[in-house]
Amino acid sequence: SFTILTTSGSTASVTNVGTSSAARFNFVLPKGDKGDPGTNATTTSVATTNANGLMSKEDKAKLDGVAKITFEKVGEV
Repeated sequence: SFTILTTSGSTASVTNVGTSSAARFNFVLPKGDKGDPGTNATTTSVATTNANGLMSKEDKAKLDGVAKITFEKVGEV
């Protein structure tokens, strides 16, 4: 089964493309209008070493200083 999003104003529908004992449904859903942001909706930037974001700039600098770890396959499991 699959879902098709159509333009707003279209009619929603569901079609059984299977059988009565093995139903498979196709859905057609009209796209709704964009809603207003929620009461607590915010956008937070990504942190850099110069500016706070999702974490402090100090924590970002610490993470940037951590050595990169790589893994390699040594045998079969």
